[in-house]
Amino acid sequence: MLLAAASTVAAQYVTTIHNNPASRITDAIILDSQGNLFGSDYSGTNVYKRSPGGQVSIFATGFNTPNGLAFDSQDNLFVVDNMGNCVYKLSYNGTFLDTITITNPSGIIKDVMSDTMIVTQYAGNALTKLAPDGTIVPWIAGPPLNGPVGLAYDGNGDLYVANFEDREIYKIWPDTLIYVATVPGPASGNAWLGFIAHARGYLWATSFNLHRIYRIDPTQTDSVTWYAGSTAGTLDGPALTAKFNSPNGIVGSLTGDTLLISDYGSGRLRMITDTPASLEEGHFLSELELYPNPTTDRLVLQPAIPFAEATLAVFDAFGKQVGAQVQVSGSEYEISLAAFPAGMYSIVVSQEGALFSAKVLKL
Repeated sequence: MLLAAASTVAAQYVTTIHNNPASRITDAIILDSQGNLFGSDYSGTNVYKRSPGGQVSIFATGFNTPNGLAFDSQDNLFVVDNMGNCVYKLSYNGTFLDTITITNPSGIIKDVMSDTMIVTQYAGNALTKLAPDGTIVPWIAGPPLNGPVGLAYDGNGDLYVANFEDREIYKIWPDTLIYVATVPGPASGNAWLGFIAHARGYLWATSFNLHRIYRIDPTQTDSVTWYAGSTAGTLDGPALTAKFNSPNGIVGSLTGDTLLISDYGSGRLRMITDTPASLEEGHFLSELELYPNPTTDRLVLQPAIPFAEATLAVFDAFGKQVGAQVQVSGSEYEISLAAFPAGMYSIVVSQEGALFSAKVLKL
């Protein structure tokens, strides 16, 4: 697995934008076309609406365990009720329009081409299609689905599904599950993945019990970057030193340069600004050559396009930064790994908010 950590000198910053014990938002979150945010409280009975100006109100109530959320093309909101074994259809003003019985629904997303809803069934390890007329159509079931919850479409209309239980992410093409990546989790005990989102060419995932946010490059296998969060808490600040408390729901802003996250443990809404873009957005660093690789000491970096005010950091196989960050520029840069023990390392270069990671083996 390519596991790096985002540079701490980048401008990514975590801010709390909602914190009220009377209106906890702990689970799925979604934005409408006007910038209103809707969020469910899995441990409560409400779905909340937050206006772009920050006003939070109860949109609908009476749920058992409200979970996934999705809009259709008519701005009707679908609410998944996991333990209630139902999917509810509500009008944009919160009126209940329909109730569909589905066992253990967990996540939901509108089909990219129609108003059919795609629903994950947690206990049944299944993906099910819910037609606009309420007809339920079984789709994909069984391994490797393992407590599926999160769903996300990328910019090409490809659908991804994430397992809550083993943190594995798969691309669905066309009816087959293609492995993409495994998001890190604790070495023992519960190791869960909350939801996934797509923004600026990347998938983004919440590591529930590591209290972190990870970035996944869906064009590569196991290309996972530790992007934000450190240990459990509610501290705002620079992305890698900020603290989340079981981050769960995640969605990209309408412009894609901001991530919004729900904290299951605290009920807060958090925001990460200045999300970097990927290669498909045209803002990623050019190809980087490292040699010699493997190496015993000396390592030379040669970018296809010369560095301009870039920052370099080295991370060990566990995603921990080793050594100090350094400024790099020009068409060649040499670093020494003499002080580091033998092992696999990731060289991470940050330039204008974009990141490039490459592995090197120290002998």
